[in-house]
Amino acid sequence: MTSIRQTDGWGKFHRMESAKSLPFRSGQVIYGSVEKINDQHRALVKIGQETVLAEMQTPLSEGGRYWFQLLAEHETVRLQLIAKSETAGDEAGINHAVLHLTKSWGLPREAQPLLRFLLQKQLPVVKEEVLQATKWLIATKETEMNLRAIQWMYTNQLPLTEDVFQAIKAVQQPDLLSNQLLKLQDLLASMPDDQKPDAIRTLLTTLQRMTSRMDDIDQTLFFLLKDWIQQGDREAYRTLQKVGGWPQEVTENSWSWFAKQIQIHGKTFSLPLSSAFLEEHDAKKQLSDWIAQLQHDWQTNRSKANEQVRAFMTALNDGELPSRLSDFYEAYLKGELPDQPLLSLDDEAASVVIAHHMKKIGQWLGLNYEAELKKWMKADSPVHFDELKPLLLRVYDEVQLPALKEQLEALIHRLTGQQLLSQSQGPIQQLFWQFPLRFADHVTDVIVRWQGRKKRSGEIDPHYCHILFYLQLEQLKETIVDVRIQNSILHVTLWNHTPQIEQLVSRMQPLLKERLEACGYVLSGIKVAAAEQQQKNDWLFSRILMSHSGVDYRI
Repeated sequence: MTSIRQTDGWGKFHRMESAKSLPFRSGQVIYGSVEKINDQHRALVKIGQETVLAEMQTPLSEGGRYWFQLLAEHETVRLQLIAKSETAGDEAGINHAVLHLTKSWGLPREAQPLLRFLLQKQLPVVKEEVLQATKWLIATKETEMNLRAIQWMYTNQLPLTEDVFQAIKAVQQPDLLSNQLLKLQDLLASMPDDQKPDAIRTLLTTLQRMTSRMDDIDQTLFFLLKDWIQQGDREAYRTLQKVGGWPQEVTENSWSWFAKQIQIHGKTFSLPLSSAFLEEHDAKKQLSDWIAQLQHDWQTNRSKANEQVRAFMTALNDGELPSRLSDFYEAYLKGELPDQPLLSLDDEAASVVIAHHMKKIGQWLGLNYEAELKKWMKADSPVHFDELKPLLLRVYDEVQLPALKEQLEALIHRLTGQQLLSQSQGPIQQLFWQFPLRFADHVTDVIVRWQGRKKRSGEIDPHYCHILFYLQLEQLKETIVDVRIQNSILHVTLWNHTPQIEQLVSRMQPLLKERLEACGYVLSGIKVAAAEQQQKNDWLFSRILMSHSGVDYRI
């Protein structure tokens, strides 16, 4: 008998449970206070929210507070005294406990910072886990980053494995994700053509889509044609149609019309399509093969690929290439296709585009890969994924170059870390995204941490949540935006070191208030502050590790 859920004076227990049902593990180091001691050398010890009846191996005093090692066997709990400590955070008591455990467990000296950290945070301390985690700490000198990763693993009850550790650590790296993607893109592009299997070509195209400016007409056309012809993307087809690529009445399956247009204009523009393309039943296949060849040329001869894309579009458009197609490509990606023939992006429309782009690029990262894979396996269907994570995994398995495998592994860990930082705990949902975004010629990362409650339907509740944005902007530099929403009332805190930023924010506040009201929200105010001078991840992850405590809402 050991665990006591409720007590009413000494010896009056409403329920007593076995040692097996304790929320602690045998061998775990814990901090507790002695409530009472009886004549049988047993003590009531309060540990957190639990109270246990345990045998004393060393004389203790009522009201005393100690660090113990808990040893549970069958129906008996024994507490082995490690150190006396007036408070859980008492440095003297923690230091004594660290030295005691290092000696009694035969730990290397390098384990002491980890032990001290775990005790200070009152996280579970078990010998086998400390030995394992110490190996990770010794491997690199990024001590603070390593400790944050271990803390997150403990507090979110993640498996203490090296893969999980590397993933949580990777997502904290100060190097921008966008930089990692660009480096990988350059490395793949520099490879000899005969060393680029299909997986590498597809990965390279995906990277270019994520990191390149979408104001290049030829590149825009290529991606739209690829999405329509190879993936059957109706939105891509609608976009091409809306910019005047072909008549509105032409449907996406009007292959006879496409064949006829090529027959009329193909020779004029020297399109590299076979005569079989003129047959309606073979038109789609020929187009798909042509797109595949274009994708190959895109890596080896960009100008040739551009010429072919233009030739195809002008052939279907009676000799006139649609203009300002980049705006329509942006709208297509974000699901914002206007009725007018051309899209002119004003400030308001641009904000909508950016918001939708953030959603779309999350799909490109492939963070739902494992969930989608499970669905495909149940359906017993072939799996075809063009998103980033499955492509990285596929290429990693196919290549042998150490430098390339190292970059691939780092990116895989980083994407997995994002998935692990997105947690669902009861009614609380926490999401974490880090993705590249281009503003004009400036490529940067956007980091978003969203935390909120769910509705009974399981959907997230946008009227009760806490959103944290981290941006590295070209002019404003490091910018952190903390948004708290409760009952549709929104408060914003902006951290930035730009001079006169407060005056700029004050001038823009009426417009923000107006836009929020149009969306059903009330702006209570904006506070401008200067963040402490520290690395972004120190600031960001210290708040992520706060779990629910940073969210102001009632459930």
